This record gives sequence, C-alpha cells and structure tokens, in this order.
Amino acid sequence: MNSLTGEYRHGVDSKGRIFMPSRLLKALGEPFYIFKGPNHSLSIYGQEQWDQLRDKLAELPKAQSRELRRTLFPTAQDCTADTQGRVMLSAALREYAGIEKNVVVIGAGDYGEIWNEGAWDSHSRTLDETPVETAMDLLDL
Repeated sequence: MNSLTGEYRHGVDSKGRIFMPSRLLKALGEPFYIFKGPNHSLSIYGQEQWDQLRDKLAELPKAQSRELRRTLFPTAQDCTADTQGRVMLSAALREYAGIEKNVVVIGAGDYGEIWNEGAWDSHSRTLDETPVETAMDLLDL
C-alpha cells in the first residue's frame, strides 16, 4: 500500500456523503473500511490493514477484546467510492465524530482519518505545540 499523506477539507452533502481525495483512494484500494477512531475521529483502513486489525483482535482472549469488538464492528463500514469519489458516512459514524457540515480528511501514513473540521483545527493546534524535533527523537531519526 502506498503511504497516505495530506490534509483535505471538504463539505458533507445533504445525503451524508463526503469526497475522498483520489490520492487517498488510490493508496487505500477498494474496499476500504471506515470505523470509530480515537478523539471522536473516524479511521480509514485499506483491506490489508483491516485484515490485520481483525486478526489481532481474533488472537486476543474474548474477555479482553469484547468491548473493543463492540465498539469497532457494529458501525464499521466497508466502502467503495462512487464515480465522483464520494463515500456515504452512516448516521452513526457522523454522530460519533460530530460531522455535520465540513470535514477534514488526513493521511496518517498507513491509514487515514476523518475529522469534524472544528475538532481537527483544535486538535492540530495542540500538535503544533509539540516540537517536530521531539517526534523525530522518539523515532530516533
């Protein structure tokens, strides 16, 4: 899978569809999966990453993974974009992420995220307060 990069701002149409950037669609392949992510964002995984997640959960004892399974799988969507590059987000996912009007779709390396625009702007300001050097040191680069 190609690396997912970039930040893309788009509106949500009256049917709950968002535009997925063609660069991200190409890197993700189809189908791809959208599900609840951290910080009330939505995570976007390609088939390979989704399979790895599902397999890792299957390896855990049910008692340890039960709540996570109940969080991830009921609202997860397997997706393909329409001819205009749009993807329908379920009402449950839109509600979880607080998505009403505008979204930010970001590439995060091997996966993507979808954020309510205001939530992303607020979150990204906190990221700006963390020096890049600190992150690079963590990665030993």
